Amino acid sequence: MVVEPTSDGSVPTSDGSVVLPNAVWWLIGAAVGFTLVFWAGFVVMAQVADDESTSAVGTAASEPAASEPAAAGATGSVAVAATEFAFEHPQSQPAGVVELSLVNEGVVFHDLQVLGPDGVAVSGFLLETEPGETASGEIELSAGTYTLVCTVPGHREAGMESTLTIDG
Repeated sequence: MVVEPTSDGSVPTSDGSVVLPNAVWWLIGAAVGFTLVFWAGFVVMAQVADDESTSAVGTAASEPAASEPAAAGATGSVAVAATEFAFEHPQSQPAGVVELSLVNEGVVFHDLQVLGPDGVAVSGFLLETEPGETASGEIELSAGTYTLVCTVPGHREAGMESTLTIDG
């Protein structure tokens, strides 16, 4: 007896079950493999973020520091709240030494890098936080418009970019 494939490419068997073509099994395997690789990468990123929860410049704390006064050497302070996927903070600040605090109100790791008016990262300044943590650091900023970005892959593109104007 010759068995003809159905219009979807499957082949019925004598016991009534259906045998799927190899291409379908390949697609199922690829989807499962992609899902496993994606989640494994997410777990590895979370572990790396956990291992690097503070930077050389910023220090992590378990409580938000949004209402703390500026450090002794700072002329002002700016608390930057990070969520998925946005920054919220005052839009302007006087020039001088500024204490920046990154308050992670989200559920994933975030960081904060400052790009100068020329678009280049301010050397040596990066704040990193786990969810529920705060990191702070001092940075000297002259008059101009600065861009605050999260450098975690995909976060900036998802909206974690804002401007901070420093008044002269």
